[in-house]
Amino acid sequence: MEMSDVVLIMSLVVACCAVVLIAIQAPLQRRALREIADRNRLDMISVLDEVGSVQMRIDALDRSLLRIVHRVDQLQLQQVGSAGNAGYDEASTLARGGASIEQLIERCGLSRSEASLLHRLNNA
Repeated sequence: MEMSDVVLIMSLVVACCAVVLIAIQAPLQRRALREIADRNRLDMISVLDEVGSVQMRIDALDRSLLRIVHRVDQLQLQQVGSAGNAGYDEASTLARGGASIEQLIERCGLSRSEASLLHRLNNA
């Protein structure tokens, strides 16, 4: 046997060993990648569950905020209504007492039309 035959045989042996190692390693690598993918899938499911939970809390807070805004609007309307009536009551009292249209505008913050109407109604 010549030296080139020995080198050729050794090269074939090394190549066969490399193929065997690759054949052994490939399933191990696939298994490792599958395990990583499975862990990532479980992590993603956990994150999605948490996002759903957070979204439900946000929705509940939105509903609470809408109720609060609605209640504040109602209170503001009540406040404006009662303040407006008190202003008109005071203006009527002043008009009955002989206050001029200008005085009603200055003291009660009425528009000229409102003051004029109250003046006419209370001095008729």
